[in-house]
Amino acid sequence: MPEAVVIALAGPISSGKSSVAALIGEEISAPVVSFGSLIRGSQPEGATRERLQDAGTQMLNRLGPAGLLDAALQACGTSTTDIPVVWEGVRHRSVLEALVDLYVPNRVALFMLASPEQERRRRAIAEAGSERRLARWEKHETESLAELAPLAELAVSAASAQAAADQILAQLGA
Repeated sequence: MPEAVVIALAGPISSGKSSVAALIGEEISAPVVSFGSLIRGSQPEGATRERLQDAGTQMLNRLGPAGLLDAALQACGTSTTDIPVVWEGVRHRSVLEALVDLYVPNRVALFMLASPEQERRRRAIAEAGSERRLARWEKHETESLAELAPLAELAVSAASAQAAADQILAQLGA
């Protein structure tokens, strides 16, 4: 990597955030901090997505953005000195802003994953079990990425997780 960088990944349900984060983390020997893993770890095994979405919102409201970052770092066993680092599942502008504050003076680069919509929807519907259930998931406040999209350094649309990871790493000069 040409510089110390914090990579933040955002994207809709089934856009490949976890897969892309794992590939980038492996390629640059960086830890991956996953908000989804933090939330899932706070809930009973097999919790529904609706429950996880609500739990994430409640956790953010209770801890605030900086507290959520601290909890995620603790959950994955890393610290702010571990750079580069990949943050997977950024969902709120306030959390992105807290990331920027946390890592000053290092660069925080946000990437919006926008995998081909037909393929993403196919995966999402398979996970949801029905289009109706997916529509409920996508309407949850946690899934609104409108505030983040304009802040992304790059909107990544790729046919595979590897291609998306390669685009991000090329953008970073890795």
